Amino acid sequence: MMNKLKVFLLSVTLFFFKSLVIPKPVISTNFLQCMTIRSPTTQVHTKDSSLYPTLMLKSQQNPRWLNCSETLKPLYIVDPSQEPEIGAVILCSKVQGLQVRVRSGGHDYEGQSYLSRSPFVLIDLINLRQITINMEDQTAWVQSGAPLGELYFSIAQKSGVLGFPAGVCPTVGVGGHIGGGGVGALTRKYGLAADHVIDAHLVDVNGQILERKSMGEDLFWAIRGGGGASFGVITAWKIKLVSVPSIVTVFTVHRTLEQGASKLINQWQRIADKLPEDLFIRIITQNVRRSYGVKKTTSFPELGLEANDCIEMSWIDSVLYFAGHPRGTPREALLDRDHQLYKSYFKAKSDFVNHPIPETALQQAWRRHLQIGEAYVVMEPLGGRMNNISETQIAFPHRTGNLYNIQYIVKWKVNEVKEAQKHIHWVRMLHRYMTPYVSRSPRAAYFNYRDLDLGINGINGTTSYLGARIWGTNYFKDNFERLAKVKRQNREINETPSYVTPLLNLHISSIKRLLANCSSFHNIYSLIFSVNNFPPELSVYSGSHFHIFSTCTTTKSHTTHVHAKNSPLYSLVDVDGRILDQKLMGEELYCAIRGGREVSFRVTTTWKINLVPVPRILTVFTQLSNMVKGLLSLLINGRKLLQAK
Repeated sequence: MMNKLKVFLLSVTLFFFKSLVIPKPVISTNFLQCMTIRSPTTQVHTKDSSLYPTLMLKSQQNPRWLNCSETLKPLYIVDPSQEPEIGAVILCSKVQGLQVRVRSGGHDYEGQSYLSRSPFVLIDLINLRQITINMEDQTAWVQSGAPLGELYFSIAQKSGVLGFPAGVCPTVGVGGHIGGGGVGALTRKYGLAADHVIDAHLVDVNGQILERKSMGEDLFWAIRGGGGASFGVITAWKIKLVSVPSIVTVFTVHRTLEQGASKLINQWQRIADKLPEDLFIRIITQNVRRSYGVKKTTSFPELGLEANDCIEMSWIDSVLYFAGHPRGTPREALLDRDHQLYKSYFKAKSDFVNHPIPETALQQAWRRHLQIGEAYVVMEPLGGRMNNISETQIAFPHRTGNLYNIQYIVKWKVNEVKEAQKHIHWVRMLHRYMTPYVSRSPRAAYFNYRDLDLGINGINGTTSYLGARIWGTNYFKDNFERLAKVKRQNREINETPSYVTPLLNLHISSIKRLLANCSSFHNIYSLIFSVNNFPPELSVYSGSHFHIFSTCTTTKSHTTHVHAKNSPLYSLVDVDGRILDQKLMGEELYCAIRGGREVSFRVTTTWKINLVPVPRILTVFTQLSNMVKGLLSLLINGRKLLQAK
């Protein structure tokens, strides 16, 4: 069972804090006053602060969102230096009805870690970046604000034969990367970064700091690959390190379309997932312009190797190599989280491939590639260890059956609307062209390559489960339903609209369930209780026309209880299986169920109604008239007949 939680953001922390309960919210007139009361030493930066522009720009990696009129910048930026400060921010945001965004590395592809369409507070974890490595059990606690480069560097400082299977970009924040899964160069050998998480610290919506035991296994399952930001502020991950060789071999070989690169890629996609798991070969295509007159071409690394193509180096140096740094770059470059190599205006989309793409289709894709300027298609092989891990082991589902994943990226240099529209249109058209050749039902996508074209939440998290499932299954396949159940295990997660995750703040009450053949209250109660951790909207049938199974009349008070057969005399069963009468349900709900379609609110099993006087003897008749003008005559004649009697 899960302890109560309710936020959706992301982060990471260190040390061994037990569940710390922050006192109940203090109602204040504004966010700043609340923070002064709860955490007087915490730095809160308003839009008028001299540091605000610097903090806003420092970590973001996709500046195209900063001038977007459809999004809002944060009302406040908070950069806590200790975990308990986050609880204060969450509670004060809750009191003021503000959303919360959390930024660890600023690499969210759609800017969701630092932008919103509703007023919000940004928690920047840049100061929570401590890394503690335990060489005895080969584990590490790493705070969410630490970038991958700092993690790799810290491990290498302790050992030349230990590493961690995460991404190739050193400026990506650990918090969000692991929360979404974490694909990298060691994925075929060891699986995802999230596969090697053994504990975590999470600040929930009540300001409590939870670890694995107190959060429960369901929530611990969800935050590994299911988007940790959807469930709370993850402040730290405890990870298991893996063995790496003291010397690794790397290579890059370039080929052009004229040199038959399509044939080589066709060959690669048929063997890349089947090669020994120690071998990781990825494909990167890009348009190249050379100043000495060579035609615009597309270059590809490929399988035809010669001895001078191969370079031996340490594992940590290979991290620099894969990150695009030239040979000989000092390892300390991994500590530079502001490296401009990774900052640009861009749009990206992703796919997973289950079957080799026909060579003719690849050729057409490359021709489209040549239509735009700075664009990339990155193909990363899967297979190996990924085939041996169940789709349900953690929330990340893309395992057996996938040959490789594809990332389509287009970049531009000028932040102008027309320029952005042109490049975004291009990547959308390429993605659309690839539809017949990639995974289907659903067309899978990688959560860490977030793509809002697939779908977004409504403002203030008004998205229904059925609406969110359209894009939720793209990212999480069948695991999406379980993620929704985990979210719903504590109703507080969805009852506070000030906490809106970019993707998973769902009103789960819209999920359809049918209670068939409910002939007794016991049946209804049992069925609701069985889904207590996932309360759905229940379609209750008491008869095709509200058929009454039985009645119990009290002549003394002139009232009647109308209820299902064998039911006790109560009124309503709520989503937790509790039996409520008028007093317990409260006047607002009592008002709503009368004329407001009661099954929209809960299962109403009994109505207590006032009776009305009726004559002892009634006279009834039926006569049909095809002429409206005869209606009055019928009524008059009927009255005369009654009087004559």
